[in-house]
Amino acid sequence: MKQFSPFIFGVLMMLCCGSERLSAQHGLVPRQVAAEPEDIVSGLVRLPDPGEVGRSSRSAWMRVPFEPAMDGGWVAHMRVPVSQSARVEAGNSNHGANAFRDQLSLIPLGIGADRWTLEVRLPGGAPLELDQEIAAGRAQRVRGTVDQLAPGFPAVRTDLPAVPGLWEVTLSAPAGRGRGASKPPEGYLLISEPGSAVLQSHLTTHALLAGDSIGVQAELDAASRVTSMELNVRTQDGVLALPMLDDGQHDDGLPEDGVFGAVLPPMPAGSVFAQVVATGLDEKGWPLLRTAEHSFTLIERAAVFTGEASTFVLDETRLGLQIGAWVFGEPQRLHVSTEVWATDASGVLVPVCWLSTMLPAVGASDPVSGAVQLPLALDVRWLNRQGASAPLELRHLRIQDPDSGIPMDTWPLVRMESVAAPLLSGAPAGPVLTSMTMGPSPIDPGGQSHGVTSSIATVSPSLTRGLMLTHGYCAGGNPWPVQHFSGDLLEFHDPGQNRSHDQFAQLIGALGAQLDSFGLIGHSQGGNAGLHLYTYYQSGLDHATAGRLIQGVAVPWLGSPLASSLAGLGGIFGVGCGSNDNMSGSGAAIWLAGIPSWARAEVYYWTTQNSGSACNFFTGLFLDSPNDGVVEKSKGQLSGGVDLGHVSGWCHTTGMSNSANYLDQARNLERDAAAAR
Repeated sequence: MKQFSPFIFGVLMMLCCGSERLSAQHGLVPRQVAAEPEDIVSGLVRLPDPGEVGRSSRSAWMRVPFEPAMDGGWVAHMRVPVSQSARVEAGNSNHGANAFRDQLSLIPLGIGADRWTLEVRLPGGAPLELDQEIAAGRAQRVRGTVDQLAPGFPAVRTDLPAVPGLWEVTLSAPAGRGRGASKPPEGYLLISEPGSAVLQSHLTTHALLAGDSIGVQAELDAASRVTSMELNVRTQDGVLALPMLDDGQHDDGLPEDGVFGAVLPPMPAGSVFAQVVATGLDEKGWPLLRTAEHSFTLIERAAVFTGEASTFVLDETRLGLQIGAWVFGEPQRLHVSTEVWATDASGVLVPVCWLSTMLPAVGASDPVSGAVQLPLALDVRWLNRQGASAPLELRHLRIQDPDSGIPMDTWPLVRMESVAAPLLSGAPAGPVLTSMTMGPSPIDPGGQSHGVTSSIATVSPSLTRGLMLTHGYCAGGNPWPVQHFSGDLLEFHDPGQNRSHDQFAQLIGALGAQLDSFGLIGHSQGGNAGLHLYTYYQSGLDHATAGRLIQGVAVPWLGSPLASSLAGLGGIFGVGCGSNDNMSGSGAAIWLAGIPSWARAEVYYWTTQNSGSACNFFTGLFLDSPNDGVVEKSKGQLSGGVDLGHVSGWCHTTGMSNSANYLDQARNLERDAAAAR
């Protein structure tokens, strides 16, 4: 078995120069991507409604308001609402087999929080002696690490019987030493209780642009009553608290409809951590507290559409589209997409295909020469397939940032009455070929029917072939046991990093250049990156044959709060890799809106969960069950991919209650045997 160099990573540091230079540095060629009209009709390649991809929360993060204590340390007094419990049957709790029924769990989080002292008083004021309760088996204290914040980040969870009402919680921190000793610790208290109330929250737009106002909506489920709702916002410029109102005037829908809203004022580009804090009463009248966290990035608007487009003949099968745009600032890469509609024989406009591409650095518009023309290529065989011709309409145009996916501008419709006519216009309809969906390949320009083995294997039998193994977001290294795999292997190593899907994809594409063709097995975000590479760039994945092209284990196709909201909290503490825009709920949905069905069909994936105790003593408190300690089963589903099953007894990574899912030898041998190369 030959193992290739893990790319002595001058590649690792190249992002210091900005992702806009990656594709040029790596020699990756962006595709002219096309999707079938069925993907338009189904909504697969349209941006989702922001309200459909928000956050849901059954827990709360309460900021710890430390003040100076008499002993020179710090003390914080908090009132913690606990609602009526919805009893959890033994064995079904997310806290594990030894969990208390009707359990209240408290976890202080912060630098040094494992040394903070916790004291509690029951509703009504009676003190609860924790050491006595633990000795009597009526409470428990669990120590562990929250590696999702930072490797080895210590924390202590205290589990108590969840008596409903207002608890009094006191946290004490010892005096600090050295520089910053006079500054109170930054901390949050995670509160998980068995009440069934759910807080739903979402941003009201995908266009997260510096200088624009952005709305945030939230609502508790119908059985609960809100007494107050607030939005706490943290940026590099400080902290802002905004009331959330249900008056129809704060981007909250109709007055008194149960939906509360607040509007963020215009802010500069940068990271934002916004927390919705909702207090209220449950259906029994007990007090409740829920919070929902949003971590996102504001970017500068780099381009806007002019609303005009033109065509020219690119070659005998393709029509060039030139879409006018005003581009601002320094040259940068842009992601451009549009639906194409044309007129059928009965004069009705019908969807023909969806087009998309990653453009290299585009320079600013010149006031003299006018707008920049953003190029796309339309294969006229799409028109022939629908029996359609001019007039054409471009619909749902969008310019996005290639990294965050944030739409910089959208345009509803551009109509083109007359277009240029390539030689094959009006030819008989044929099958959908790879050259139509992926653009012409320099090795196989004619393309093959989807689902048919490429002719490249017979044209170039001497191609070097292998298998790439990739890790995920913020990983310590490549986790796959190479002894489980055969043949030529490429191991991707990029430890401790937070990459966008596009940056990640280009890095693995560069590593893959050591082989002519390869299949890919990705853990966690490595699966997202592999699918992104296959969709948007030419690579050795295009030439792999005879097997599963992309295999993913524990991939957060629909996002994970641990790489978004929790990682944003880590940013407050100054630890961890930071939040990842592509892996929030909304960011994942935006990314998937650019992945056609033909690309998804090449993905084979598994999800896993714990057997017995929760995979992680911390994340099990606020992830939906089942989960593997990082990725929820519900968020590990890829519509259009091939689901190979959900397996119990395996967690996301090492240090959890069960073995890491990438160490599953039996399934690794299956993946190896079935992999394309």
